[in-house]
Amino acid sequence: MSADFDSDLQRGLEGLSSDAGHVGLPGPAAARRRAGQRTRNQATGAVLGAIAIVASGVFAFAQPTLSSAPDPADTPTGTVTASPSTSPPKWPSPNPTPEMVALPESVLLTVEDIDDDSTSWQQVGEPAAPWTCAPAAPAAADDRQVLRRSFGTADSRLDQIIEASTPDDAVARFEEIRSGVTACVDALGDTYGFGWISAFDGLGDDAWQASYFAPPRNGDEATLVRVDLVRTGLAVTSVASGGFAMDDNYPPEWDRAVAATTRLCEAAAGTCVTEVERELLYPEGAQDLAGWLTADDVAEMTGLAEITQATEAFPREDGSVGFVCFEQNALASGARSVLGRAYVDPMDPAGLTVEQVVAVFPTGDEGLAYYEALAAEGDGCNAEPDLAVQNTGADAPGPQDALGFTTWRVTSSSTGSTWVLGLAVSGPVVTFVSYGVQPGHDVSADQMHALLERAVVRYTNP
Repeated sequence: MSADFDSDLQRGLEGLSSDAGHVGLPGPAAARRRAGQRTRNQATGAVLGAIAIVASGVFAFAQPTLSSAPDPADTPTGTVTASPSTSPPKWPSPNPTPEMVALPESVLLTVEDIDDDSTSWQQVGEPAAPWTCAPAAPAAADDRQVLRRSFGTADSRLDQIIEASTPDDAVARFEEIRSGVTACVDALGDTYGFGWISAFDGLGDDAWQASYFAPPRNGDEATLVRVDLVRTGLAVTSVASGGFAMDDNYPPEWDRAVAATTRLCEAAAGTCVTEVERELLYPEGAQDLAGWLTADDVAEMTGLAEITQATEAFPREDGSVGFVCFEQNALASGARSVLGRAYVDPMDPAGLTVEQVVAVFPTGDEGLAYYEALAAEGDGCNAEPDLAVQNTGADAPGPQDALGFTTWRVTSSSTGSTWVLGLAVSGPVVTFVSYGVQPGHDVSADQMHALLERAVVRYTNP
């Protein structure tokens, strides 16, 4: 590899890392426009559907009057009979059931609905104020029923609000709440913002979910808020939870939205839960960033076909590649930047995930030195006594191109967890790839090596 090529590569990657390290939230605007349009289309369809239902209902009730009264057989010629079009419709009851139906307290979530093995929730009194930008209960009104319930742990809180009125009002209210959360988070500034935005099919009549960071802060942590918003029949329910956190790596589960919809749907005369499918609105699509692996690369090289989404690149503030056996600080070793990116299955936030970390150094010698330090640290990993580390293959960097690869397989004797790891160097650039093996979805050393080779191709030919 020539000095000129190294220089060009270095400048290109430094520009890449500079650009990727300051990715803001341009994507959410387009995502929210699509989400807003999607919701508005559904709202229009629901209103037109309601009109059609009303029209067909009138026809159905009036029709027996038209068809069950035949003309008498001996009606004289010239006798004028009442025209069907002028006969008033005969309703089945003089006191029709109103559209607004009072909901029982049983439609609210219970501790059993949200409790899990790691967190113990308890019902608490209603909070004085909601989380920043989270839905708030509206003022009391004669035409809308409002139910509330809150739960808490030592460091978290969950608030549920159900608003019931009429189906048409529910459509408008769903959009109003969704738009309000979106506008509020947009106004928080660059320090905060959305992590994930999703819509769902098979969950009530309409469902939307978002997670975002908001004030207040607690040292390095900010308040991470999750909002599940569901419309079904004549009611809208919002479930908002929050607590301090540093990371928002995966889209939230939809378990709370499913539980809330299941309790509400029959009483609210709406759609219940069928086969739930997520539509990830933000981050948008499977973005391709010059110099990085793509989601298609990961799926092709590893066989993990469920991985279709790649996140933005984000700075690794601690300068590490993020695995316990590799704690060498790249920034302290002279790296100009250390960025990470995740490749995920957006339909399963706790499922298949491959992570890539790229460290860019000023020179090839510095990149090679960091690679060799990480390789030695991985081979002799003693960070945790229950970890067994197996080197599954290595190609030593050559003197001409400084191109090298190493792969490992790490297993925890205490948890049974397994990771497949890979490390590559090409001149001043070092890339690290990791995958936590999921049942039925293993990745071999050869597949990891192929993925590393693809990574080198991507960042040497951005």
